[in-house]
Amino acid sequence: MGHVKNNGLKVKKSQDNWALLYKIAGVSAIFSVSIIPAQIILFITNPPPEIASEFIALFQENSLLGLMSMDFLYLINNIIGLVLFPALCLSLWDTNKSLIIIALMLGVFGSSSFFVSNTSLNYLYLVQQYSESVTEAERSVYITAGEAMLALYKGTPYHMHYILGTISLLILSFLMLQSDHYKRSTGIIGLATNVIACGLYIPEVGAYISAFSAIGYIIWFSLIARRFFILSRLELYPENNSLD
Repeated sequence: MGHVKNNGLKVKKSQDNWALLYKIAGVSAIFSVSIIPAQIILFITNPPPEIASEFIALFQENSLLGLMSMDFLYLINNIIGLVLFPALCLSLWDTNKSLIIIALMLGVFGSSSFFVSNTSLNYLYLVQQYSESVTEAERSVYITAGEAMLALYKGTPYHMHYILGTISLLILSFLMLQSDHYKRSTGIIGLATNVIACGLYIPEVGAYISAFSAIGYIIWFSLIARRFFILSRLELYPENNSLD
């Protein structure tokens, strides 16, 4: 609680607002923007292995690069990004509450699914055990376990994360078109970006199509970050009602 003077008396000024949430969400959005080009550069310069034995060799040579190759940065981004969904939903609350609740549930569940699918830290432990093994039979067991982890890494939980997260962001992008808190262009960029991201499931060319969504996400999250900082300021200083 803060205090303001009123006729010589100190009067409590309520701090019960959402400024801190918006500020943290703005920082999270900026972090997301920085993660995207970092991941792209990493995958171009150091394409991730395809099989368990290659991942184990990579972790033995450079454990940090091994973690990065298994989306560890994206794992951190998902943890920090959990703030984004509540902040987006709060900023759009006056548009359509039913759709917002649905989008929030899909977004949080989608992010949680990624935590299940990402086995980067599991691999770190597995490689340690592999390195300490003394027989080929023991190493074979760890390679088999590594293949099982890769199946999880690329399996159902990951696709649940991708699909549910994209649907959630599509809903929120649509609601931005109806909100006074966002420019119409922000909603349009969000819709276009997340539609392109759905291209991942087009046979043969899906990965190339979805890669283009990275550009859209950089622009979209940058616009969202700016809007969150503005909304944070408005929560602290409601007399300044400018959104620009």
